[in-house]
Amino acid sequence: MYSAQLGPLFAGHISLNLGWRWLFKIVAIILGFNLLTTITLLPETTFIQQGSVDATAASLDAQLNEAISGRNHSRAFVPALRKGILYQKHPHVRGGGVMVWIKTLARHLPFLVDPIVICSAGLWGIVQSWVIVISVCSSQLFAPPPFLFTPAQLGNWTGTSMVGIILAFPIAGPLVDIMSRKLSERNGGHKPEYRLYSMIIPFMICSPGLLLFVYTFIKGSYVGPAIGFAMQAAGLTLVPSATISYVIDSHPFHAPEAVASINLLTHLISFALSKTANDWLLRVGVKQLFIDMAVIEWALFIGLTLPLLFFGPWLRKAFAKYHEKVGGKKLWNSSVDLVGH
Repeated sequence: MYSAQLGPLFAGHISLNLGWRWLFKIVAIILGFNLLTTITLLPETTFIQQGSVDATAASLDAQLNEAISGRNHSRAFVPALRKGILYQKHPHVRGGGVMVWIKTLARHLPFLVDPIVICSAGLWGIVQSWVIVISVCSSQLFAPPPFLFTPAQLGNWTGTSMVGIILAFPIAGPLVDIMSRKLSERNGGHKPEYRLYSMIIPFMICSPGLLLFVYTFIKGSYVGPAIGFAMQAAGLTLVPSATISYVIDSHPFHAPEAVASINLLTHLISFALSKTANDWLLRVGVKQLFIDMAVIEWALFIGLTLPLLFFGPWLRKAFAKYHEKVGGKKLWNSSVDLVGH
């Protein structure tokens, strides 16, 4: 998230001083290094576990705390690293081996049709898409007169989105937890849907930021658009804090598969919308583009959050049984029984 917003900042200066071809060379080097370190140093860390179909992350945490209390779980770094490299014999990944890679990929596929995952990906995806659209269209907006921004100046301007992320970062997670805890105390029990009430904050910040952007831009300002961009970018922290925690709370025994599926769908949405950004801008004009973006974002915030609030409990139970059948993870009908390593 942070690197994505810093990318245009560095890209502008690299393009100006080294040429645009160096952008692709540097990206290739970084991607290769990232792929190598991910394969060798980031094994799956979840453990085999069993529980009830209606269990939530809150009940899982309570059981985990009880199970590990009083135990010493420290391990020497080198032996632990040796077991994790290439996932070959990692004790927590169902025996390790090549087939685990294939089975792990296959377990993600059922979540691509899970309504909770789809709606959460839509909420996150629309925020990320509009941030990318602004970045993609910034050269069309600020390179011509009256702004005449150079590539480096464009990079500096797009870097203002980091301000929104930095300001939202300290409050995003605590905000979700506080609202969820207060609602749980008031209603005498916890529901994962309580985490979604924090979506009211990005609802009040993100789309107004888009409107601030366009109405100050057409008056010749670049400061107002920068503030609006930062407001929209704040949603990159606020929205995932609500949606990802909600999905993990809803599917605690399938959290790796569910979160990975959200990431896939989110980035597919962003890729599709960013590919149409330039043509969309040329077709409708800058004012109509940003008004459309604000309205679409508001509509999706309402249209995807409210169904989850009303029908989330039913969806969790229905699709927990579906994932148990398709995904191969056995869940008991009552009480949580955890098996850890």
